[in-house]
Amino acid sequence: MTSGIYCILNKSNGYKYIGRSCDIPSRWSQHKTLLNKGRHSARLMQEHWLLYGSEEFELLILESLEYPRFKGLTASHCQQLRFLWDKAVSTMEKFWILKLQPEYNTNGKGISGISKSGWIKPTAVPSTTGEVDCQLLYARFLILRQQ
Repeated sequence: MTSGIYCILNKSNGYKYIGRSCDIPSRWSQHKTLLNKGRHSARLMQEHWLLYGSEEFELLILESLEYPRFKGLTASHCQQLRFLWDKAVSTMEKFWILKLQPEYNTNGKGISGISKSGWIKPTAVPSTTGEVDCQLLYARFLILRQQ
């Protein structure tokens, strides 16, 4: 199972959608199902799916982040690992959204989860400054996994 950050690329116009998942292949299947049914929440991507056809869209893995295996861990450790993984991958997703400026990740008011100044909205990350050290979170995640 591949987990991390993915990009759905429209090969016809270069438009992109950035997402995250602990199971990217399953998430890609969910996107395709919604698009084929005409029910995807990314309205512009839905329009382009119908206009250009499914063969013009491809899935790219931008960054992998191993999802934790919980076998043999205490409930407390599992909860901590899930929290750290989610915060790390959320921060990675915001980084890629800021870097690539995906056209399909808009909500009509700009890119979802990102303020107009380009900073990640403080509610989306666990620090009071609105910044997260993704490497630190990932290091904590790896340490907890080994315990």
